[in-house]
Amino acid sequence: MSSQCSGELDGEAVAAALRRRRAASYRLPVLECGRSDPWYYAPPAPSERTADGYYAAAAHLIGMGLLPAPDLGAMRILWRRDTEQRNLARHIAERWAIAA
Repeated sequence: MSSQCSGELDGEAVAAALRRRRAASYRLPVLECGRSDPWYYAPPAPSERTADGYYAAAAHLIGMGLLPAPDLGAMRILWRRDTEQRNLARHIAERWAIAA
């Protein structure tokens, strides 16, 4: 049975597929955004709404004993808010040893 059917990932097969994809992207025309890879995703600018969602998710994860991944844009917005949200941003930054 092939690795595609069994659900297992073969590292060499994955690497070969990524090389084929990269080579194919070189043959594509350049898009309006200046990239030739149509799968490129530019993350949106952080907003108050995304910071609200990040705060809720991060507080939940910390409550479960987990450390959320840092989102610097959202953390900068949280830093400008009240003390509770600033402390959450500080907690995440200290644990990840990052500085804004």
